[in-house]
Amino acid sequence: MYVSEIKNKKVMKKRVKQLRDINKIETELFNSTFGVCVVCLEEGSFRQFGTTFLYKDKNLYMLVDDKDFYNSILSESSAVFTLIKKKKNHYLKSINAKTSYNILAISLKGMVKKIEDEKIASELYTFYMDKYSTENFTLESNDEKEKNIIKIDTEEIQAFEEMGG
Repeated sequence: MYVSEIKNKKVMKKRVKQLRDINKIETELFNSTFGVCVVCLEEGSFRQFGTTFLYKDKNLYMLVDDKDFYNSILSESSAVFTLIKKKKNHYLKSINAKTSYNILAISLKGMVKKIEDEKIASELYTFYMDKYSTENFTLESNDEKEKNIIKIDTEEIQAFEEMGG
């Protein structure tokens, strides 16, 4: 636990706990909908973007609507995806108070790959639409839409829960 004290002022206490239960982490990834990703671009720069995602088979998939952006992503380069989720506040004995915030942060690191196999891209696109589409979705009605999907081939997952008040 980290305690910050200033003489004659309020004290803020916080606790950061690393999560190691992969089943709990994967459940959060499967059920969450939005995060931030950083990828390398061909010209040697980076781009950070907010995105919806699909977590499947220990990998993270993202649909990229902008064809120029998709084409500029450097395949087989490093990528990082971070999910931050606000959780319910609760009473914490170690700080003897109700928390004013409680967040979960999950970070995935790995190599970014473009999904170029049409059969795999169509299958992932269907999974993606099942998760996010509010309308009845049929692949035939969306055949004309390009399926620009990137994958982070996960090499490392870190998760932390931070609470304080």
